[in-house]
Amino acid sequence: MSLLNIVKKRTEQSMGLTEAQINKIINEDESVLHNPFLYDGMDKLITLLYEFKQEQLKYPYKLLIIDTDYDTDGIMSAAVLSAALDVFNINYRVYIPSMNDGYGLNRNAINEMKELFETDDYEIAMILTADNGTNAVSGVKYANELGINVLVTDHHLGGDSYAPAEVIVNPNKVMPDGSEEPYPFKGNAGGAVAWKTMMAYATKYQPDKLELIKDLIVFAGMANVADVMPITDENHYMVKKAVEEIQRLVHIRLIYSDNPAAYNDIKSTPYTHYNSVFYGLYDLIYLLQKSKDDKRLQQGKKPIQLPTDEELISWYISPMINAPRRIHATSREAMLALLATNISTRHENIKAMIEMNDIKSKLRNDVLDSLDYTELFGKSGNVLFVNTQHGISGLVAGQVAEKTKSAAIVFALPTELPQRVYGYHEFDTRFDKDTLRIGASARSNPLQPLDVIVGRIAEKHPEFKLSGGGHAAAAGYSLLYKYLEEFAIEFDKVANDVKSEIQKQQDALIKSGEIELVPENNVKLAFTDIKETLEYVGYNVADKADLANEMLEVINFQNQLKPFGKDFNGQTTFLMDLNPYEITKPQYNLNLNFWKTFKFNIHGVEVLTFNTDLGDLVKNRIASKNDTIIPVTAKLSINEYNGKTTPQLILN
Repeated sequence: MSLLNIVKKRTEQSMGLTEAQINKIINEDESVLHNPFLYDGMDKLITLLYEFKQEQLKYPYKLLIIDTDYDTDGIMSAAVLSAALDVFNINYRVYIPSMNDGYGLNRNAINEMKELFETDDYEIAMILTADNGTNAVSGVKYANELGINVLVTDHHLGGDSYAPAEVIVNPNKVMPDGSEEPYPFKGNAGGAVAWKTMMAYATKYQPDKLELIKDLIVFAGMANVADVMPITDENHYMVKKAVEEIQRLVHIRLIYSDNPAAYNDIKSTPYTHYNSVFYGLYDLIYLLQKSKDDKRLQQGKKPIQLPTDEELISWYISPMINAPRRIHATSREAMLALLATNISTRHENIKAMIEMNDIKSKLRNDVLDSLDYTELFGKSGNVLFVNTQHGISGLVAGQVAEKTKSAAIVFALPTELPQRVYGYHEFDTRFDKDTLRIGASARSNPLQPLDVIVGRIAEKHPEFKLSGGGHAAAAGYSLLYKYLEEFAIEFDKVANDVKSEIQKQQDALIKSGEIELVPENNVKLAFTDIKETLEYVGYNVADKADLANEMLEVINFQNQLKPFGKDFNGQTTFLMDLNPYEITKPQYNLNLNFWKTFKFNIHGVEVLTFNTDLGDLVKNRIASKNDTIIPVTAKLSINEYNGKTTPQLILN
């Protein structure tokens, strides 16, 4: 069996898909998208939106407000809705939410909307939400009291009660009879739900505009990546289209650089109809790259091209968009970066985001540097109290959850409260513990879903006044300050209980044969004697000269599966046994001067490591004449230089 066929089989196993399904991913087109009318309530929502448009023709003073979340998913949702409503000629305003008011539609936000947008000429008659609203019970009630209709598009998990909106479109809601929402895929981000809603409207009421609305899939795909949704099913196609558009815009930047003629390319089809969102995306990518270039030049380094795939969204664009609200509790800069029609305004806000991202990174690092992970390892759940801004708590929780492999919840205490990095907070008598609420961000894993953990605590302890929510793996909560200590004890206990229960359930299903363990996406590479043999499980290289070509075939196959998500990284991991003494021999072209970065070549395949401790480990073993095999992993990648393509194994 060839190496390619082995990797294909392992890929099918790791993704839980058949060969036919893998081929469908490789050759997918828009036919993979589900019919938006499968959403419960979709037809009702777009009908209400159409009727509102007809009312605006008679009563131009009636105004629609777009209300989204303040994170990247929310910003992408705003981009989708604003551009689409422009196409549909529906008069609207975009409300810029604040973390200070808390997540979701609420009384304070509605009052601010009225103050900002209501004039002698305009009156708010409808609110269209995206990425929020499902659980906004009190906020929607207040809107209804004011005579404002609320239409909800969202994807967050519902609680015990749903907001009394005119209609809720949400793939994760529960139907009145207890059954699941009928939409066949539950993994859409808020921006994706918003886009599917606008697609439904165009399909039914303005089919002549359907192709224009299709273009907004770019922002739906970016929302899926930013909100860490599974890059499977229809999300995979959305993200692929987003990456294609990003690569087009990067190409424009590389060609035109600072030349305003770049905008002429953007203005060519298909984007002449949109207000600013595509120009904003171009500017965002352009200025982000320019900032990175400038920083490297200041450090005496050569500029490098940022990634042009989904990593640009997850590692660069999304953190930058989230930065302002993390330190200033506002999404104004991020919102205007995409929605502002004036180029100087866009640039001003993008540059502000870049600066704020640097501030955010420093704040996060300061908190992380103060943590003692040796005291956190082994705990079933981690409750931390940090003196930092609330927006930083999610970043800290994510880092702690990753390092400890357990659920983590981080409370951002007001700066005037006594500092306590971990453990249980000692209450300060200067504050009214009976009324003061405190917010937290939580991150977790499949064995410890947050909605289950916090749901059980809320049911057992209604006195905590727990509120909030989000996803099973990422959520935000608040509770009464005086119950912090009790909550911490309960969180740790319940997180452990839930993990044990889920593990027992999985073990029982495996034992009964109802589910099978899916092998890791690993191909064993025996590398004990690199001079003579290179063997895989079930595979032996008969003709050493073909090794590089076979690895190139694997890389081409994996590239066809892009984009990759958190559930599948698309790369084959090779398990290697490395003899440190053997690789120092001259025939392996090892550079002994740079131990953090060393490489050697075998049968046309470059094997290397950089910026790891592996080099020091090899060096120490050589010095001590220790030829013990070192188990390592390697990722298959590709090196393109001077028109030559070479496969690489990157050692970890």
